[in-house]
Amino acid sequence: MRKNLVERYGHRYFRGLKGDPWAGLFSRASDRRGAGELELVPYWVLSGSAHIERHVPSLPLSRDRDRLEALRRSLTMYRMVFGQNRQEDLLAYLMANLADDQVAGVMRELCISLEPPHRTNAEQTV
Repeated sequence: MRKNLVERYGHRYFRGLKGDPWAGLFSRASDRRGAGELELVPYWVLSGSAHIERHVPSLPLSRDRDRLEALRRSLTMYRMVFGQNRQEDLLAYLMANLADDQVAGVMRELCISLEPPHRTNAEQTV
């Protein structure tokens, strides 16, 4: 987050900031949030060249690769049922009855957005 924040805004706005530079930079970036952008920007989501990379070491000729695919599949399913009543039952049912190629379609169909509402520029100035 912070690398992307500095990449996008830091070169222009770090000069002249008093006090905590990160608080000032986040505040200025928030003030320049585009119309219709979520309030998660820039505090939780900010695209740029920096991103999280996942490295999973595995030994040659081990079963780790197969286990990793199973782990990714169960993680995808878990995220789909997170917050549901009786998650374990729903997760077990989905794992047993959905093929790998069906998971993405079911996720798109059943997914609800928990994002905060978009604010317009007029609402930001109030």
